[in-house]
Amino acid sequence: MTVADATCTLSGDSVAHVPRGVAHTLANARPGGARLLIVQSAPGADRYSAQAAALIANSTGSPDPGRMHALAEEHHIHFQE
Repeated sequence: MTVADATCTLSGDSVAHVPRGVAHTLANARPGGARLLIVQSAPGADRYSAQAAALIANSTGSPDPGRMHALAEEHHIHFQE
């Protein structure tokens, strides 16, 4: 996981806090799946999560990045490259 300029490796029992407005990324570097519990407090985050989950569930393979980006923008979520 990278938060701002700091990168760390998290284990199965790790907890991470990302302050509001701080750029962050996460990835599963190991083979197999990963499970996350994400708690968000921004208004509408629950609607974004439900709609993103539907896009992912209805995709064959990875979801369309353009559709994911458009959905995020609708909810005032901005991805950084």
